[in-house]
Amino acid sequence: MSQTEDLARLLAERGHGSYVADATGGSIFLGELPPEPAAAIVVTPYPGAAGSARIGYDRPRYQITVRDPDYRTAETTAKTIYGDLAGLGNRALGPAWLALIAPIQSGPIWTRPEADGRTRFAINFELHLHQPTPNRA
Repeated sequence: MSQTEDLARLLAERGHGSYVADATGGSIFLGELPPEPAAAIVVTPYPGAAGSARIGYDRPRYQITVRDPDYRTAETTAKTIYGDLAGLGNRALGPAWLALIAPIQSGPIWTRPEADGRTRFAINFELHLHQPTPNRA
């Protein structure tokens, strides 16, 4: 299982939608939004700070995008996710220990609507993870 999938499962566990690993259903997706369903959430990794060469501590970054046909619903869902995840920590996230989820900006940001008018809001987070490897304690 990937770290992106671990974050999607965390969103589902906390009540923000449903995640189905084979992408045949659910409302939380990995990497990019599919054409349907109209209301959906996507978890996308992007470059974060460099990891430590000796300590198993990494800071990957993720964007969580919320899409909905209704502007208010998209914004409310994104704000709810932001409020729930910002500052969350001290728990397992897959095989890693999640020390902290730190927001990159102070709340969701509106992005361009899709061609069919569906609204998107994006939230960017930096995860603080302890994940030792054979060469990093």
